[in-house]
Amino acid sequence: MTSDLLAVFGAKVTGARNIVELLDVQLPQLMPGFTLQILEDCELPNDYARTYPESSLMQVRESVYEGARSGNPRDRFTLAHELGHLFLHQGVTAYARSENSPPHKVYEDSEWQADTYAAEFLMPMDEVKSIRSHVEIMLRFNVSEMAAQRRFRAIKKR
Repeated sequence: MTSDLLAVFGAKVTGARNIVELLDVQLPQLMPGFTLQILEDCELPNDYARTYPESSLMQVRESVYEGARSGNPRDRFTLAHELGHLFLHQGVTAYARSENSPPHKVYEDSEWQADTYAAEFLMPMDEVKSIRSHVEIMLRFNVSEMAAQRRFRAIKKR
């Protein structure tokens, strides 16, 4: 799905994706109902960002948005994670885990799914499979060390 999204925007993108341009310019053209709201940090005290897939609404803390604009790897991952929720969880009723939640497999968890989407969006497997170190992934794709290490481990498992 991430490669399909990238293909919609034209030429093949390699290296670091411009997630801010995608959310500000390209996604509203693709999804006319999409709204990106930049909120003061105090308006999202417990969340860096929040997405409502059914409303095509993404709310982002101002500090996260500005961080992503400045190239902060963690903030870029947060926006890509929210993009994952937007596309993967259309029609899914939101849920909160509680003590009474039935057990489920990790791949059924919406947060794991959004993280996996963000990793593929920012560090496509086709591009990282020939890379020899997590540091190279960090530098080429402008992602955090933790994200690069996880992706590198995933490559080695293949």
